Amino acid sequence: MRRFVAVVLLAASIAGAATASASAPPRGLTSYGRITWDLDALVRDFYGGARTCFRVQSFSIHRCKQPGYKDGLYQATFAAARGSAFRAVGRSNPLGAVNVVGIKIGGRYIACGNGTWLGITNAPAGWGEAAACVRP
Repeated sequence: MRRFVAVVLLAASIAGAATASASAPPRGLTSYGRITWDLDALVRDFYGGARTCFRVQSFSIHRCKQPGYKDGLYQATFAAARGSAFRAVGRSNPLGAVNVVGIKIGGRYIACGNGTWLGITNAPAGWGEAAACVRP
């Protein structure tokens, strides 16, 4: 009986840890890893499990039936991520005055928080990462 209870408690704690890890970023991520996790979580929060594509010409993530000539399949690094700190905001381009191209999801720009916006820059933020949360 003790062994059964121990196995049930162990299974419950493992299931709880798996659930918590899906809704919170893993410990030890770099700042770029955190951006990647939050973007993957936003895509999952926004589209659920639907297939999504990334259109390079407009730097936008959108729902698609299948990748095509102008769309590449969006490949999540953290497939189970959810509960993003990022949010999609419908507004004019917040990064229009700086040398950064804003990334959109569903036609909306992505706010990272604290007055920063997700964008692609030609001035890497750290180890060569092109995506960064930028203050206009």
